Amino acid sequence: MTCRMASSSIGNGSKGTTYEDDFFMFLSCGARDGLPKSRVRVDFSSEKYGRKVEPSTEPNIARFWEDHKRNNPRLFNGSKFRMQSVDMLERDGEGNNLVTFRIGLTDYRDFMGTNMSRDAAYLRQEGQQSCGDPHAYLSQPVGVGAVVITSDEQVVLMRRSSWVSEGSGLLDCPGGHAEPKEVAKVCGSNKFTNHAVLDELFGSIVNEIRDEINIPESFLSEPRLLGVNGNHKSGGRPSVEFIVRCSLTAEEVQARYQAGGQPEADESTGLVMFTLQDMLRMDFLQPAVWRDLTPVARANVVMIRQGL
Repeated sequence: MTCRMASSSIGNGSKGTTYEDDFFMFLSCGARDGLPKSRVRVDFSSEKYGRKVEPSTEPNIARFWEDHKRNNPRLFNGSKFRMQSVDMLERDGEGNNLVTFRIGLTDYRDFMGTNMSRDAAYLRQEGQQSCGDPHAYLSQPVGVGAVVITSDEQVVLMRRSSWVSEGSGLLDCPGGHAEPKEVAKVCGSNKFTNHAVLDELFGSIVNEIRDEINIPESFLSEPRLLGVNGNHKSGGRPSVEFIVRCSLTAEEVQARYQAGGQPEADESTGLVMFTLQDMLRMDFLQPAVWRDLTPVARANVVMIRQGL
């Protein structure tokens, strides 16, 4: 199974599969509880897997960024990982599928100036025509997210604050970005290793859950890879999604969240819980709530279903 970032055509697994108008899958692992880190590989290269430049739109990036900062002064630029492709082709010595990510570097300014800009549709078209890849000229920063399941089988969702750039006001899974600056602390700024990037990919989601919901790492399981989805509302930006089990009950999670003090508390206005079984049938049971979920959250439900 190959899921390269080359298209979002319906029904073509090698080019991504569209499920609704606003999200599609680059890769669904097809495992109910996800894949362990031991079955995931990273091929990192800032040279090979960086964003290609489309000359006619490049000057617009800086202008769009400055305009956006004026509207939202809380925004700041920072280095991000860029996903070139992901596939599940190799097998280990025991015949298990291995997932491989090909990852480079980008930054948040380029994300806002390509994926989130008025040029996004043109860049996708030009990328497909010139490179055979509609995402070649896009920033494609690697997001991370998680389906967090409490000890009493409740799924933890956050109501996103109105000021955030993506999914404002909607219900979402905890998440954020894997951070190159964290790898630089370990390897140095110019010596990133594949193993260190993989560690950050898996470790960053635990940090996000801690910082957004106030659940200490000691209450969280090792993340397991659920898959990778793409969000059409942000130019096809990829989000690497995990399943994380929490040893606390839903009530205990709510209490910790309400206690406050978490570094990223202002990114949400409250928590909403649904049983895992209800989440898996949400589009049928409560269509209005289903539409209130971010594209990423809905894609996660679809990926879990595929593993059942």
